[in-house]
Amino acid sequence: MKDTELRGLVLQVFYERRRESWFLPKQGDIGAPVSEQDILQVCDQLAQHRMLDWRVVKDHGTIRHGLGKINAHGIDVVEREATPDITVEFVKQTVNITGSTNVVVGNNNSQTIASNIRELVAVVESADASPEQKLEAKSLLRRFLEHPLVVASAGGAIGLLG
Repeated sequence: MKDTELRGLVLQVFYERRRESWFLPKQGDIGAPVSEQDILQVCDQLAQHRMLDWRVVKDHGTIRHGLGKINAHGIDVVEREATPDITVEFVKQTVNITGSTNVVVGNNNSQTIASNIRELVAVVESADASPEQKLEAKSLLRRFLEHPLVVASAGGAIGLLG
């Protein structure tokens, strides 16, 4: 794997965990076979180019351990709002599935929300209540899903209310 690709993978992990405290990505977080020393070196590079805030412990010039947190410039780089002064490649991951049925690949968060809303609508429909009460419950759910703060996470799930 090229360093430019590893920079993208590591920066993406920091981006996904941007609301958490300082941490060091583990080999399993990266999704590629890399050593901890490679991760440490890439974190150090990203910090030198102002994409990470980075606290490092060195022994005789070699990085032994470190903790980092993505900063505003790093977030802008991931979101393609800024251009880094070092090459960072964001690798597209490919998923190949063979011999399977009922498999969905995509944004798990949106899929989970849509699935939960479908279940909620089904529960409302099967409830021992009058048609008016069911209509009112679905109307309240629709209003909730139309709220601007909810729209960002629920996305197109509102169409499930029929």
